[in-house]
Amino acid sequence: MSLIISPSSLLYSTAISTSLLNLSPEVTETDLASSIASTPTLAAAILPSTKTLIHVAPTAITLWDDLEAGNSTAIWQAPGEITSAQISEGAIIVSTVGGDVHVLKATSGKLDCIA
Repeated sequence: MSLIISPSSLLYSTAISTSLLNLSPEVTETDLASSIASTPTLAAAILPSTKTLIHVAPTAITLWDDLEAGNSTAIWQAPGEITSAQISEGAIIVSTVGGDVHVLKATSGKLDCIA
């Protein structure tokens, strides 16, 4: 999974980690907080009109304001392992083991479960 989070950076994930590459002036890896770097990413997006990253991992959804320092503004702990996720314009849909579906809305500094 990869996501361009600015014109000069790319967030990518493997089964066991997440990394951020700066693409300009040359390709370099940014040191992410271990709470982000050591977690696989199922889905990610920038919250519209902000610099906040919506990050869906297997156990939680987190809003990150500072990826290097690991500053989060909101966390939603999943009631079971998240198996799939989709994000669009701050709306987040996740499914968990057992087939449950959860719909959340991200706003600046806040995650609300709406269904």
